[in-house]
Amino acid sequence: MRLITDCDQIAGEFGFHPIKQLLTPGIRMDAPKMVTPLIADRNGERFLLAREQETGNLRAHGIPADRLRFFERYVSFDNMVNGSSAAESLADAVAELAGSDPIIVGADLPYGRYLDLHEQFGDRLRVEASAPSGPVLLYRLAVSDVHDRFARLRSGGAEAAARVLRDRPHLRGLVDEIDRAPADTRFELLESKLNADAVLAAAPPNVGELTGLAPRAGLAVLWARGSEHLYCIAAADDYTIPGEVVGAHASVPAAVRSVVDGGRLAIEEQWLDTGTALALRDAGFEVVPASRELSLWREERDSTDLAFMVIAAQASRYCIEGALQHARQALDEGAALTERDVFRRYLELIPEFRAEFGIPFAIAPFFVNCHSADRTIYPAIPTEHALTAATTTLKFDAGVKITVDGVVMATSDIARSLVRTPGGRQAYRIFTDVIRDGVIPNMRPGTVCEKVHQDCVDLLLEHEAELVESGLMPAGIDLHAEYGRRNVGHLMGKQESFLTELRPGHAYVLAEGSFGACEIQWPYRDHSIASEDLWYVGRDATYAISS
Repeated sequence: MRLITDCDQIAGEFGFHPIKQLLTPGIRMDAPKMVTPLIADRNGERFLLAREQETGNLRAHGIPADRLRFFERYVSFDNMVNGSSAAESLADAVAELAGSDPIIVGADLPYGRYLDLHEQFGDRLRVEASAPSGPVLLYRLAVSDVHDRFARLRSGGAEAAARVLRDRPHLRGLVDEIDRAPADTRFELLESKLNADAVLAAAPPNVGELTGLAPRAGLAVLWARGSEHLYCIAAADDYTIPGEVVGAHASVPAAVRSVVDGGRLAIEEQWLDTGTALALRDAGFEVVPASRELSLWREERDSTDLAFMVIAAQASRYCIEGALQHARQALDEGAALTERDVFRRYLELIPEFRAEFGIPFAIAPFFVNCHSADRTIYPAIPTEHALTAATTTLKFDAGVKITVDGVVMATSDIARSLVRTPGGRQAYRIFTDVIRDGVIPNMRPGTVCEKVHQDCVDLLLEHEAELVESGLMPAGIDLHAEYGRRNVGHLMGKQESFLTELRPGHAYVLAEGSFGACEIQWPYRDHSIASEDLWYVGRDATYAISS
């Protein structure tokens, strides 16, 4: 059986682009193909293997149910009560279809997925030969130039954030937090995070953070421990890279070998393709998966860009709440309205926010999860589905990204809901109060991520009788066990973190300067409610910075 991950082939076979027209691949800027669907070709019979979370989007794209095979069960009360046919993992879904046949994958498969499949299938897993990638050039940049570049990129951020906070008196303490933002120690922290001699990075968030340059397709960055330089590796026909040209090479592994003579090489297994990872192994490197460490490296330095985080958080609040107010008014007046109409109003509000507060930086959509519960309770991008008097909830969970010269300085992730039933409105108030008044203020330095999850569920259980009585929660479930299958938030590191979450088993300890989101997602029956705010652990308090 062959597994096909090529986006163009998936688009040609099923009629949608698996990154641009689904939700989660667009959020995971450092690992989109770790969450995209795959084609499983079993002797000419083709199925689409997809994470169950994308159910609403795949239905909207008209994918026939008999050609879908889901894995990674989505956590909802409906699935808790009724069960789910989704396989536990991609490897389990592949096993159900492949039987005892060999499994052939393309060299473009992310190395992280290759490792997962190889753990289950061993020598039954085979990798097709990859086409030569073509010649590359090696450019040398000084570490000191990177620091100088980021100082320029941050110029004006504190002043813009102060303007945004002028009407938010409960957040005025953030002005002082911004003024005492820590020094930039990105390379010192990188040395402490990675148990390797060098790191090779190509995922956009890491390229931007290592160089201060706008990421682009085909650009990789190499940094060796203790070096005062880093190296950009780019296609020979890319003439836009600054720095000193120090070599031309036949391939990325050859370029890496010209700088680092073997040893432990940290790579982004959730981004790097399997063909390149195996070629690096053949070139004599001990390839060390380091996507998690690089994610933490970004997350632990977020406080240096607090000004931009504040702007992004408040931009999201302004635009989402404004779009939902537009929807509420239209529904009250009986006007025709669709999910996309609400999204269009959200987009219109981005430049209005910039104009009102004099924001000189680019603000663009990062992701959008906007859907009514009468269409789907699964996370979904907006469609032309009509909103009517019968609409119970409209969930709007979205983020923006702020860029300067193409470099992402901050992203956001918050959620609000338009709820039109009495029981639903009561539940939404409970969720918002739990997050803002119960959870976020108690997230202080030393708090363990999994303890935040426990505290959040404990607070929800104080309202169990109300939620059950209103029909928003099934009776008799073990909420700690069932909700323990998902997070109640996550850190941010120039994107939503999928590796450091507020959930059982995540023992990461928060510190002053930690930044993330706290959320309650509540899909059940004919309601899909979400409440989510961004938080920042300051010196004297923890702030809900999107409130």
